[in-house]
Amino acid sequence: LIPLQAGAAYLMREIAQSGADAPAEVVLLANLPGTEQAPPATTEASERTPSEDVTPAKTDGETMECAFALQLNLPDFPFLKSHVLNNKAVLPVAMMVEWLAHSAMHRHPGLRLCGFDHLRVTKGVILGAADTAELGFYVGAMQAEDDFFRVPVALRSEGQAGNSLMHASAELLLGEHLPNTDAAPRIHTGALEASAYNNGGLYGETGHLFHGPDFQGLEDVAGGAKDLLAAQVKAAPAPMSWYQQPLRNRWIADPLILDSSFQMMILWCFQHQGVGSLPSYIGSYRQYQRRFPKDKAHIRIKVQENNKHRAIADIEFLDANDDRLVARMSGYECVMDASLNAAFKKNRLEVSHTV
Repeated sequence: LIPLQAGAAYLMREIAQSGADAPAEVVLLANLPGTEQAPPATTEASERTPSEDVTPAKTDGETMECAFALQLNLPDFPFLKSHVLNNKAVLPVAMMVEWLAHSAMHRHPGLRLCGFDHLRVTKGVILGAADTAELGFYVGAMQAEDDFFRVPVALRSEGQAGNSLMHASAELLLGEHLPNTDAAPRIHTGALEASAYNNGGLYGETGHLFHGPDFQGLEDVAGGAKDLLAAQVKAAPAPMSWYQQPLRNRWIADPLILDSSFQMMILWCFQHQGVGSLPSYIGSYRQYQRRFPKDKAHIRIKVQENNKHRAIADIEFLDANDDRLVARMSGYECVMDASLNAAFKKNRLEVSHTV
């Protein structure tokens, strides 16, 4: 095989020498003379587009490079209109997970997403109707660990003052083979009361949830005791149904199914603490199937700890057709705050009018 540095150097040389008389096809063999060293860079930083920016960034003391970048706005990413709090669009954590996974897999093709550890949301990505956020998805050095490869990732953006803002970070686990379900702990729900958390409706004026059409995945939420929830949920449509020029034609996980579990925890928080909640941390996530089900899934949740300010739960995602374990979260943590109650009611974008 052609070494990575040698192949990159030869590609840059071919681009620099291209012209009207250049050959239409080039065959490159390994150990080709003249590919040992990369040519000096000829592209000025000011000429790069955001998607080409690979400026190293320091994250938790480690140098990371930008795997890809997005200019996030509502016209190109209309699914954001279905995730509005306090009259502002907010990037869902489930989409952060999807794009962080893409960044690691993009840098390491051929490997599958096996899960992640220590996903921490430090600052939401918030947009007004006419705003654009310059997002960079950063990847650190891969480390081999047992049957997986551990890859640090981070989501950052450029602030108005020119400073870099950290939005989320995690350690992605990639591998050639998915984890085995035999060793996975399971949630046993027992007897459940159907529609225990509907309380007059899930969405809209009578429901506790702020989510618009694209994120209305819950069909019914059952409950048992004080710490058990279960629901059947819809799967997300193809990525191209949610935004223009998707990174992949199929989801790596499923943002609607993942987000639906977070919505279930919002309902639990309202019923037991009287306030709304938002995800802030996920201790671990393991994905046991390459794809989530195409149409429906079952979700089971067991709340492990809670107080007035936070709740911690374990979450299982199962195929609705045969109850196969698809994925599992351990240590899902959401923060509760009374101010969220009013923010959830303001789930329409505020559009400024100029005279």
